[in-house]
Amino acid sequence: MNMYQHDSARMFQFVLRGKLIGDGVQDLEDAWNTARSILAGKELVIDLSGIADADPAGADLLSRMRESGDHLTAALPAESEEFLQSMGVPMATARKPRDAGWVPRLLRLGGLCR
Repeated sequence: MNMYQHDSARMFQFVLRGKLIGDGVQDLEDAWNTARSILAGKELVIDLSGIADADPAGADLLSRMRESGDHLTAALPAESEEFLQSMGVPMATARKPRDAGWVPRLLRLGGLCR
């Protein structure tokens, strides 16, 4: 997995690409904990647009991020917008990922559905 971090005056953003599995889960959790310790009131956004899949540990981490108040976003086709909004994941842009089927699997796997 590749992880990019963007810091601005009002927001800190993680942009994730690849598969959230194995050591990548721990890398993201470590980076997340570090970011949370220095945010000073900034919004924390996690862009999942580039995630192709996640193992149970990765999905659990995303669920914990969401439960802590961080914002998970994903850029998907317009027809997915209503579904994702009902799950609490706002749309970023109307861009289709390579495997749009990962989203329902990830949401079910990580308990992101409420």
